[in-house]
Amino acid sequence: MTNPPGLRPALCLDLDGTVRGSRSGAKYGPATPDDVVLLPNTEPTVARYKAAGWAVVGVSNQGVVAFGTKTVTEVEAILAATRAAFQVDPFDIVLMSYAHPDAVGMWGARSLCRKPGTGMLGAAEILAQQGGWMIDWKHSIFVGDRPEDAGCAAGAGVTFMGADDFFRRTESPQAPPGVDWIPELGLYLVSDAAPQPPITDEHAQHLTAGGCNQCFIPDKGAARERFMCIHKMFHDGLCRFRIAGRLYDLGADGVARLFEVAS
Repeated sequence: MTNPPGLRPALCLDLDGTVRGSRSGAKYGPATPDDVVLLPNTEPTVARYKAAGWAVVGVSNQGVVAFGTKTVTEVEAILAATRAAFQVDPFDIVLMSYAHPDAVGMWGARSLCRKPGTGMLGAAEILAQQGGWMIDWKHSIFVGDRPEDAGCAAGAGVTFMGADDFFRRTESPQAPPGVDWIPELGLYLVSDAAPQPPITDEHAQHLTAGGCNQCFIPDKGAARERFMCIHKMFHDGLCRFRIAGRLYDLGADGVARLFEVAS
């Protein structure tokens, strides 16, 4: 299931609270270009997706313009500083909505682009087409830190992940011995030397009992598609992926079983 040429999954990223923070602690994103700081694990994580052929799309509500807290020029300057904060600018497309329904004047109008509306994602698709490529929404991921981000992803039918989980910024619920939680891939991995994992209420919703050499995937369908898109290693219709020197096959049942151990 390799994407045809020109069809790319998109890593859709909210900006404030997801990609960048404020050195000064400003509430609504960086106050000035000098106030921009990339949040932990942002650059290496985004770089991995970029290297795997994903498009990186920024989508940000900037209602501060509607309320007059910042001008369009100031918001654009902060965006430029955000992109410059990366060693290599990863963004293919960045879109911002200046509207807010509680404001007055031109920007106080209801906007289809303001999240949770999906207008910015639609605009990203048009820009991609104009550039000669197409976004593969079926295998795309939307990462954000607010309900509006989750709502936008749901409205577009795109897989959503919270920023802290996606960028591994917080500790996960304690897994049993020999079990590793991999939030970026959405699974628990049981090592080949692990005992039968005990089930506790804390992770029972994610982890099911099973033998060694297996991983357990909360959303099997979504995880399978994500594996197939990210790792692009296939054999007889199954997805094959490597973690920590071990090669696993992801079967149609959504369970990954040890295929071989690297020597």
